[in-house]
Amino acid sequence: MPAATVFPLFMSFLGMGLCLFLGIVMFPQRKIRPAGMPAWVLVVSFGLWHGATLVSGLYRETAGRELEYAAVWKGVGNAALACGFVVAVWLLWLGYRRRLWLFLFGFGLSVLLAIALYPSSFFTTGPPFLLAWFIFWDNVFGLLLAIRSVFSLILGISVALYLFLMRQLGRIFEDRWGEGGVLLELALLFWAGILWLPLYAAISRFLSRRAAFYTDFAKTVIPEAGLILDLTLRMEFLAAQLRERFRMRAVLLLFGSECASAGTWSGALTEADRRELESYAESRPADKVYEPHMEDAPAREVMRRLGCRYMLVLREENRIRGLLLLDTTPLAFLDENEEVLQGLAPQIAQSLVACRLVEEKVGLERELARQENLASLGKAAATIAHEVKNPLSAIKTIAQVMREDALLQERYGEDLSFIVAEVNRLDESVRQLLGFSRPAPAMEETVDLSAEVESAVAALARQAKPMGIRIDSTIANGIVIEETNRELIRQIVLNLLLNAIQATPAGKAVTVALEHPAMLRITDQGPGIDPKLRERIFEPFFTTKVKGTGLGLAIVRRNVKLLGGEVELHCPEGGGTQITVRLKRGRVS
Repeated sequence: MPAATVFPLFMSFLGMGLCLFLGIVMFPQRKIRPAGMPAWVLVVSFGLWHGATLVSGLYRETAGRELEYAAVWKGVGNAALACGFVVAVWLLWLGYRRRLWLFLFGFGLSVLLAIALYPSSFFTTGPPFLLAWFIFWDNVFGLLLAIRSVFSLILGISVALYLFLMRQLGRIFEDRWGEGGVLLELALLFWAGILWLPLYAAISRFLSRRAAFYTDFAKTVIPEAGLILDLTLRMEFLAAQLRERFRMRAVLLLFGSECASAGTWSGALTEADRRELESYAESRPADKVYEPHMEDAPAREVMRRLGCRYMLVLREENRIRGLLLLDTTPLAFLDENEEVLQGLAPQIAQSLVACRLVEEKVGLERELARQENLASLGKAAATIAHEVKNPLSAIKTIAQVMREDALLQERYGEDLSFIVAEVNRLDESVRQLLGFSRPAPAMEETVDLSAEVESAVAALARQAKPMGIRIDSTIANGIVIEETNRELIRQIVLNLLLNAIQATPAGKAVTVALEHPAMLRITDQGPGIDPKLRERIFEPFFTTKVKGTGLGLAIVRRNVKLLGGEVELHCPEGGGTQITVRLKRGRVS
């Protein structure tokens, strides 16, 4: 068979094989918008044309005549090729809309050459080849040609070429030396294993490198992270290592309420965004989410706004512990790194869970130590309070008796009033000490919370009026709490109101709001609290007042905990302080 005939047939064979390979690879990606289906149709169309050309050409050369129904075969091939060119123009239009200039130039040039030099099999192989090139190197239109697939293609082409050359050499030797050609073909078949060893070694090295990469990360980075006991710092370390080793643009690690980022994201993640992503992950069993393959949903919009391509779910003991968001720019796919990261995700989750457990254990030990210290302090305070209470009562009694003497009242009345006032203040401090040191009381009462708050507001409004401070209250009626303690609730309300009145300047107001189900909010118009001190204001004996015990807010927090509720502090930027207490859900009577 002359070379002028062999070369076109060989190119048709090569083009058909390439299109068959791409058709198989692109078939699972045909639903990827906007170019998944057009790309698949293009390679199938060009493959049909090459197949028809190859079949008719081989039959003509071997049988010496045209294939039966040759016109039909040619018509089918030309129709398929025309369809391929139409789809190619559509892909060029998509590339123009996305400003893919290199793709437009390379792929467009191959299409023009294929049209201009039709029916040359050499140039008609160009469009599918160039499309495969851009998919492999640039993941154009979000399509993927995995390295493993490329290895299989190279192996298939090399086998086909080797067998073709082996057959040609065998024929040459057979024409000259007869049976020697057959022996040569057998020898070449035997040598094939030796000749393919370098290719096999290259593939093995690549695959083992991925395994070694996984092993190295698991044996070095994970143990190094284990030495970091602070959860936030451990998350930042893992995010930075993932970004550096996998050469990604940005990595965002979410675990519980914590968040750590490495790299620059195109948008900011809000709490609502986090909830959308977590809800999407919980609704699907998959541990990997690829944004271009997602159906339209709020979670997809969040990932698009962030510029995030992948979301890996961090599971531990079949529970979702966190999320790993990845921006793989400049590549659109993780390719072989995808399996590595999916294998590392459970180890990352376990590392973070272990860190959280260590933090909780350390926190419990600190809380236990603090409780023991407070218990000892409470006992000492109770002893001191008992020792001070009786002398204070005696001093107050003597001062009041002296005030009843007209002569003493005239000469020392102001001093005696000061003594009585200071004794009252000290007596209040002693009562606070005794209240703080008492054990938890029984929770057996049913308390009308609305009535208790109204009573406290009425009592303290009279005290605040001479100071030029008013109390504005909005109290929902009929909020009743069962299985509670009246004295604990009374202490909470009175301490919060007294603190708010003391912090509010004359001419301003204290706002009290009681809302369903059982939420009390007290707001003052004072100067606010220094951010450096906000973490300490609930500590026992911590105070910024000249005359204060530092027990008011400590008693509030202690009582709220005993009642099974929560207390929150909020300081607006414009000044003032707002404290919110949420007690057990009440019922409305």
